[in-house]
Amino acid sequence: MLLILGCVATSELALLLPEEPVSGPQLLYVSGEADALSLYVDGERLAQGEGPLLGVSWEGSEGTHLVRGEGRWEDQIQAVYGTVVVQPGAGDQVSPKVSFRFPADGAVLAPPLRVELAVDQEIAAAIVQVDGQDIAELPPEGPWELLIDSIGPGPHTVAALATDHAGNEGRAQISIRVTE
Repeated sequence: MLLILGCVATSELALLLPEEPVSGPQLLYVSGEADALSLYVDGERLAQGEGPLLGVSWEGSEGTHLVRGEGRWEDQIQAVYGTVVVQPGAGDQVSPKVSFRFPADGAVLAPPLRVELAVDQEIAAAIVQVDGQDIAELPPEGPWELLIDSIGPGPHTVAALATDHAGNEGRAQISIRVTE
């Protein structure tokens, strides 16, 4: 969603910015019928060019950032101001994808059970379960490997759950059989 945050009546100069808190790369625009347009974030010029529309992809650090759009004509400069709020995980609705690197689904193994996971994005937590019981919490930065000594013979369900910083959860599950 875009929201026009400012408009100067004599030049119709406007900023187009994300309406809600964001995370990740964002498109910022200044629009106007000026000879030249400039776009600044926190005082640093990110883009300069000719109108009627100037845009830039920008990824900022956590916090509130001041955005200034400038229009330049032969005899004047006009500016409009707005803010962009960056929050970790804001707007993130993508769950982490978890997969088992080892063992494969349907594997028959002797103890101890070695488990290796792969996760496709930065996570806040990872948990391994056997037959619905939490066995271990793995460090969010990895490695996502574990040896389970106390597993009895027979069929078992092994699950891995990963949660990202926005609270989105991913899950993978395999069935294995442990020999004596």
